[in-house]
Amino acid sequence: MFRLLLCLSVPVCAAELIQADFTTGLIPHPVPYAVLAPDGYKDGSPLPLLIYLHGGGSDHAALARIQNLIEAEWKSGRVPKMVIATPSVSQRCFYMDYKDGTEKWETMILGPFRDHLQKTYNASADPKMNLMMGASMGGEGTLRMGLKYPEKFGAIVAQEPERLEVRGGIGQRLDDERLPAVVARLRRCERNVVAVVHPREEWLRGSRELGDD
Repeated sequence: MFRLLLCLSVPVCAAELIQADFTTGLIPHPVPYAVLAPDGYKDGSPLPLLIYLHGGGSDHAALARIQNLIEAEWKSGRVPKMVIATPSVSQRCFYMDYKDGTEKWETMILGPFRDHLQKTYNASADPKMNLMMGASMGGEGTLRMGLKYPEKFGAIVAQEPERLEVRGGIGQRLDDERLPAVVARLRRCERNVVAVVHPREEWLRGSRELGDD
């Protein structure tokens, strides 16, 4: 997947960090979010979309903290231009829909929020050009949603996720002995969509490795 995107990459001169609110009936309050968009994102063909999920206790400002790293990779040509978005979610919500229906984070992110990003920031609606990545709690959310709905993503990258095994959307805690076997099964999937990355600074290496197996 990333080999294909790399072939489409072009030099980047600047990037724009956009902060806004998203309103939906799925969440009882406006949802702040940040978007990092490369120079010229409004022109030409739609760009790949990366939804970056922050960890527990963090918020959409997590995207600003890695902005310099992303821009450097864009300018080097090692990573292609794409639209990157991070929504702020409730602490420890784990990107799930609440059983009482008061907050439906999974439904929001995979539904109206992604649609909004695609329409507003010239991001591709092609599932193969939609990516998801997250750290810690965001890594767990990435694994759960990515494995539950593999048809919605071209690739997912989990950074330091909680050690869970996803079965029909239900997570089970893994011990150190079981984790390698689960990762091996994930890497044998017909769609090569999973990378488990540690530590956080290695996210780019993990992303590039998705296309190397």
